[in-house]
Amino acid sequence: MNAMNFPNYDDSTAFLGDWGPFQKTVFALLCLSIIPNAFTGLSMVFIGDTPAHRCVIPADLNITAEWRNVSVAIDEHDGEARVSRCSRHRVDIIKRYSDIGLIPWVHVNVSAIPQENCLDGWEYDRRTYISTIVSEVTYIPESPRWLLSQGRVEEAEEILRKAAKMNGVKAPDIIFPQLQSAEKTGMLQTYSLCDLVKSTNIRCITLLLCLVWSSVSIGYCALSLNTSNLHGNIYLNCFLSAVVEVPALILAWLMFRCWSRRLCLSTTLSFGGLVLLFIHLIPQNMNSVAISLVLLGKFGLSAAFAIVYPATAELYPTVLRNTALGACSMASRVGSISAPYFVYLGGYYKSLPYILIGSLSVFSGLLSLLLPESLGMPLPEAISHMQKISG
Repeated sequence: MNAMNFPNYDDSTAFLGDWGPFQKTVFALLCLSIIPNAFTGLSMVFIGDTPAHRCVIPADLNITAEWRNVSVAIDEHDGEARVSRCSRHRVDIIKRYSDIGLIPWVHVNVSAIPQENCLDGWEYDRRTYISTIVSEVTYIPESPRWLLSQGRVEEAEEILRKAAKMNGVKAPDIIFPQLQSAEKTGMLQTYSLCDLVKSTNIRCITLLLCLVWSSVSIGYCALSLNTSNLHGNIYLNCFLSAVVEVPALILAWLMFRCWSRRLCLSTTLSFGGLVLLFIHLIPQNMNSVAISLVLLGKFGLSAAFAIVYPATAELYPTVLRNTALGACSMASRVGSISAPYFVYLGGYYKSLPYILIGSLSVFSGLLSLLLPESLGMPLPEAISHMQKISG
């Protein structure tokens, strides 16, 4: 839609008030709609974890209890002896020793018995995991601002009239008198993903935001998925990892009300990244300190994730806002896809995932300072209304 013909949306809808029952209802529904996301997105913490397991010793194998208890081989892992997950002592030899009445570790050196693979499969620890079912029902109206940008004036006005009725105010007979339906006048202009890279300014903004979104997603998802690798109880760690997001979201909301958008994003990303960089300096026996730093890193990145959504939406005009958010979300998904591989790097060096995530977060925090500032600025309605990138 031509920017010259676009009405002042805020002035036209001022009769609704700032924070009435309609706005509160939509806000509450939007908050409720994202709750089930955690059940699917973070379920990988549990379904992707490998429970304790060992080789199956056939139940019909007639051996004594003493020999059954030592039939699975013992491996050394991180300096600790544990039951092997991949091998067992040869059951034919164990059966022969059991039949002639030999006692393990008394008459026989068990560690000298040859080993074999898990020929009969594995048995898993079933004491930890259970399943659950989550459902979701939402009912949220379309954005009147977006409908207006698409020339669907009548639909936008209908939603605003319902909002006025819910808020207990009277809507004017004609809410947008200076605008005729673009569908009728032929003035409706369509926009696509290509418009995100047409000009140098919007191209740079989009590239920066995609990098920031991707790094935030990598850090957030990797820390969430790595919960099962932390020392201690997996349920407690997952609970703490989730609980830490509550104060993070509250802080993000408070910061977003008062601070500049660039400062909000840069501060949370840099804080989360710097905290993670300290983890490799913690001695191996101070597990509680390391877990605390991981939770602080999750705190910072959770706040950054909450900030990057509205910060991105404020930079783009109504005609491109959904497209831009979709593109940034796609970049975020690329980051989340790569997040498990960051976790796997812990197999080579335990602190390596934290070093990489921390460095990436700090770098993205510095990049976010180059974005335009949108605090106190009206939402852009057309591409020509967008703020210029810094530098």
